[in-house]
Amino acid sequence: MILLILDQVHNVLLVNDKKQQVLPTLEMIGKFSSNLHLLIHTTISYNEHILESCIYLYSGMSKPPVTNSDQINNELNWIWTPIHEILAKSCNLDRNINICISQIYRELILQNYDKRLKNFQVWHFGMDKHDANELARLVLDGKKTATTSFLDIYKIENESIPEKGDISLIVNWNGIPLCIIETINVIILPFNEMTQDYAQKEGEGDRSLDYWSTVHRKAFTEEANKHNMEFDENSTVVYEQFRVIKKISF
Repeated sequence: MILLILDQVHNVLLVNDKKQQVLPTLEMIGKFSSNLHLLIHTTISYNEHILESCIYLYSGMSKPPVTNSDQINNELNWIWTPIHEILAKSCNLDRNINICISQIYRELILQNYDKRLKNFQVWHFGMDKHDANELARLVLDGKKTATTSFLDIYKIENESIPEKGDISLIVNWNGIPLCIIETINVIILPFNEMTQDYAQKEGEGDRSLDYWSTVHRKAFTEEANKHNMEFDENSTVVYEQFRVIKKISF
């Protein structure tokens, strides 16, 4: 059986077993299994074999705190690897394991989306369950076609700024896939130069610039405070427009 365990933003749980990265088994994860929720249990065809496949979601947080052997097993070293590194074959995995995970993920999670995954990322909106789920609903309803983020956070978290053509999988707070989006435009501008047209495309509240400014000023200030940074009206933001290219159904 192939066991694929994903966290909230689809980092994959791997284990170093005698210096070789492998997928875990149910026997390996012990008490950790109480935090897992089964998303898919099915079979796939791989290398002319039929394999039983299970995909579990680890609920509650991104990159769960399973980082050393004492928490589970004295002989295992647990590693959470972003799914985009596996899809891009940029991680230290056996080739057959890499291909197998990629096939399972594309076939079962992306539901046979087979186009090139440029700068593929998995993420949810907002910083809490309400925002993550509500904003994703607006996207699925076609009301939200843009989002804005605080530029300095990309630098602090060492993440790349979105680019036109990027492909992302949007999940809800629990990590359940909802849709695949493509970035169609990126504009970098000061917070105080946001326009009514841009705010309306975000689809939130009454879709006014006043509502957008109030909500995002609060959110960006809180986010900056968590990183001992400052946010003001002149701070730079990243405005990203996107389109839904595939809805995912579970």
